[in-house]
Amino acid sequence: MFSGGNSAVEAEERKLCEAYMKKHKVDELLQELVESLLRERPRSTAKEHFANVLRMQLICEEEPDGEALNGALSDVQRAAEVPGEMLRKLFHATKMIMSEIVPKETINIIIQETRKLLDCDRVSLFVFDPRIDMLVLNDSNLEQPIRIKPGQGIAGHVFTTKEVVNIPDCYQDSRFDHTFDNMTGYRTSNLLTMPIIDFEGECMGILQAINKHHNACDAKRGETGFDQVDEIVMEDLTEHVSIALRNAEVYRAAIVTSERANALLNMLQSLSEDLGAQSMVLGVAMHAN
Repeated sequence: MFSGGNSAVEAEERKLCEAYMKKHKVDELLQELVESLLRERPRSTAKEHFANVLRMQLICEEEPDGEALNGALSDVQRAAEVPGEMLRKLFHATKMIMSEIVPKETINIIIQETRKLLDCDRVSLFVFDPRIDMLVLNDSNLEQPIRIKPGQGIAGHVFTTKEVVNIPDCYQDSRFDHTFDNMTGYRTSNLLTMPIIDFEGECMGILQAINKHHNACDAKRGETGFDQVDEIVMEDLTEHVSIALRNAEVYRAAIVTSERANALLNMLQSLSEDLGAQSMVLGVAMHAN
């Protein structure tokens, strides 16, 4: 009797579930999600991909305006292209970069965190120095910085045009300058170069990632160089890099101002001591007369 009651309840629940699935077209939705997963083969997990597809469908239903809809879909699509693990690495990198304020240490952390985030062999950071009108290169493998003119080479081109340059095969690109490779024996296979734009819209430097690391599976798929996910992540990173560099510059200026003020105070103190001694000698001489 008890078992028969359970069977009746289960049958009723099954009917309700089937009715719900039919009403909301759950079978069609699942088929659509699986087909999109097999068709697009995203780098993200299946769960992340399904969430992105559903999120975009909701936006299409909630945003009737064409311009707003396109903007919202673009933002969601860009975010969805970045795997969750990459987003966690990006968060860690930005946190580390923003935690430093000393100029030299800030540059070192930017280079280190960018290299780890993009999984590449080298990273170069060009910072524009308006006093000499030159881009100063700070490289992860250089003991002394190198200076180049705006417009010189790929980095100079990116600085003047504010364009992103992603080259999968440097030796097949006429814009690539082989001079550095010839001098050092290092071979630059691919690179991703991006401008660092400040809050005023001015380019304050260049961030360049060199030679993306690829595993055996990537090689079999024919993947070379930096992909769109790397571009999205690096673009977000440069926004934080610009803030970190600006903070470091303000800190450096404050230190210089403080040192100048201390030097001026020391000079005034020395003058005061010298005048004090002279006044005492003059007073003794006057009393002696």
